[in-house]
Amino acid sequence: MIYTVRPGETIQQICHRFQVTVERLMTANRMIDPTVTSGQSLIIPTHSVNESHETETGVTTLSEELSEHIPWRSITTGPLQTPGDPDQWPIPQQLPLKGEPIAVFKETDINKSIPIYTSRAAYFFMSRMVVEPTKCFSICNQKISPCGDCFKSESTPFYIMPHPISWVSLGDYGVVINTREKTAAYALFADWGPKNESITLNTARTLFSGKIGTGSIYLGKQLKVNPTEPTQYGIVYIIFPNSANGIKTIKSVEEINKEASKAFKRWGGWPQAKYLLKNHYNITM
Repeated sequence: MIYTVRPGETIQQICHRFQVTVERLMTANRMIDPTVTSGQSLIIPTHSVNESHETETGVTTLSEELSEHIPWRSITTGPLQTPGDPDQWPIPQQLPLKGEPIAVFKETDINKSIPIYTSRAAYFFMSRMVVEPTKCFSICNQKISPCGDCFKSESTPFYIMPHPISWVSLGDYGVVINTREKTAAYALFADWGPKNESITLNTARTLFSGKIGTGSIYLGKQLKVNPTEPTQYGIVYIIFPNSANGIKTIKSVEEINKEASKAFKRWGGWPQAKYLLKNHYNITM
């Protein structure tokens, strides 16, 4: 059945009313966030929360079965399917907003000037991707060897930014798009590049020089990037400043996907990203 959310109603109240679990309701509606809005239409699953299934070891409830067999990633919308948030941007005609240039980065390795744009409180640019080798990043305590408290390149989707850039903080989420392979993935800002590889060329902090465009082994695999050589120009980085309160703990892939998808959806989601790709880079995805 289809149910229309009433004003002030929460997802927990709806689940209690129809005796379904939050997980099952979210799965049925492909939700990435356990929140609902007034007027929203929801598909109500027909099975109740108390429905049980016989197994070889006994009887399990549906909620237990869902918790055990459906990981978070199965209900997290990928970047290429993430819609914009209707509460943030209620008028569809006003959804696309073109970016404004705020800086230029002189990429020394490929001898190319890379404009940095801002649009709806997000920053984006097109560069390449160099895949970082296996080592510790960010909150690793360098005094401890071997370091156990750090992001690992082979198991975490992250990107790295050069010094000195003030408009992004450690932990901020983003979406990285390989326009050549038509792939996209969520990621987290995990570390700064070496200070000696980036130079501010003027006091206005609008022109930089050095290396930009670095990602983890895990992120490279998601984007189909060859880890043994830098990709050609065509990787778009969309960064959401202040989307995380710094890095205090190691985050799992599921946590990164969950939080980054929230930031992406609030910003305008895939419709906004497609608009920027077309209007700034003449790329249709």
